[in-house]
Amino acid sequence: MPPRRATSSQNSQANDDVPPVEGLPPVSAEGIYRYLGTLAGLVERQARAVGTNVQVQSSSSRGSFFDDFKKLGPPYFSGATDPTKAKTWILKMEKFFGVIDCSEEASYAGFMLDKEVDHWWRMTRRLLEDQGPITWRQFREAFYKKLIATEEEKALKFQDGLKPYLKNNISILKLGVYSEVVDRALKAEKDNEELH
Repeated sequence: MPPRRATSSQNSQANDDVPPVEGLPPVSAEGIYRYLGTLAGLVERQARAVGTNVQVQSSSSRGSFFDDFKKLGPPYFSGATDPTKAKTWILKMEKFFGVIDCSEEASYAGFMLDKEVDHWWRMTRRLLEDQGPITWRQFREAFYKKLIATEEEKALKFQDGLKPYLKNNISILKLGVYSEVVDRALKAEKDNEELH
């Protein structure tokens, strides 16, 4: 069984046994509350100062990362009809991101876009931001979807550029792979030349 608690008369006796601390004036409860209020205010101000310092430090480190990025001389991209140029730009950007410690690849890459591609990115970014912070993966997927045609899109574009008699012969085959469309078009062209 646990020991019994001392009654209030026993507590007052125990306090009477403790000698008062010399050199300190007696303090009232009101004085203690004032002191604690002042101390709480100081702690709050200190916490705000530290928080502000962290924010300033964070934005200044972000600035220095961007400065480091810009010093590397990343290329601007303003669009290209050749999909290999778009792929090459992405690979170069990834190379730069590998050199600097950057968590904002999508923002940095977006900064390097120019002209029509920049306009496209501004619109796309607004849509993606509704889903949360934009990752490099999301940027790359959107970039590839917009600027690098799929096999089927390339095949259709090539077909559309063929002479009408070739286009009619090839479109019947409903080929979805670019290289197959090119091969069939070359064969059809060769067959046509042999007939004439």
